[in-house]
Amino acid sequence: NGCIKNGKHNIFIIGDSYAAALFNGLSHYIDNKGSDYIISQMTDGNAPPLFVDGKDDLQRSVITLNNNRINEIKRVQPEVVLLTWSVRGTNGVHDKKLAIDALSLTIKKIKEASPESRIIFIGPVPEWNANLVKIISNYLSEFKKNPPLYMTYGLNSEISEWDSYFSNNVPKMGIEYISAYKALCNESGCLTRVGNGPDFITAVDWGHLTKPGSDFLFNKIGNKIIK
Repeated sequence: NGCIKNGKHNIFIIGDSYAAALFNGLSHYIDNKGSDYIISQMTDGNAPPLFVDGKDDLQRSVITLNNNRINEIKRVQPEVVLLTWSVRGTNGVHDKKLAIDALSLTIKKIKEASPESRIIFIGPVPEWNANLVKIISNYLSEFKKNPPLYMTYGLNSEISEWDSYFSNNVPKMGIEYISAYKALCNESGCLTRVGNGPDFITAVDWGHLTKPGSDFLFNKIGNKIIK
């Protein structure tokens, strides 16, 4: 997904399809605030904002895509660069320290291209061990009752570890870190839905946010981005 806008108060989203899922919530938040912020977006399936070898869903070089993103950031000079990716994705860096190393290169390139931009990394969203609809169905079958709004049943435990690691290490890199995990989870587990019925579940599959899920997230974190 690509849509580049020119103007003040520009928030530029880069990353993979997990980053693309942020658009709905951010756009809704901006509209509700009556804000004059605009959104630019360069997101591509399986193309994290990291300079790693690999191909995206359309078999394009991830490095080339990221070079293109940096070039557009240099041209646009956005107020905010917002980035995220699926830490468990095909082209994600699956070692936490190496992921930080890869992120540091991206940050260096963004700062060189647009020194005045705020750089905000939105941490990983919760992931489930299967499609969330399937998890909810399994819970109903096993316990003969609706699952709680927040639950650990079927939740992938790796993501909380990534979030903790990023929370401790990303701010040291001179950028802002916002924990999506903390916004979407509590001591009882992670949010499964924001209302009753299948239209209100928070994930399209095992992790990509639905529009209701994205809206909920930005209702929690939007004021950290638009100040």
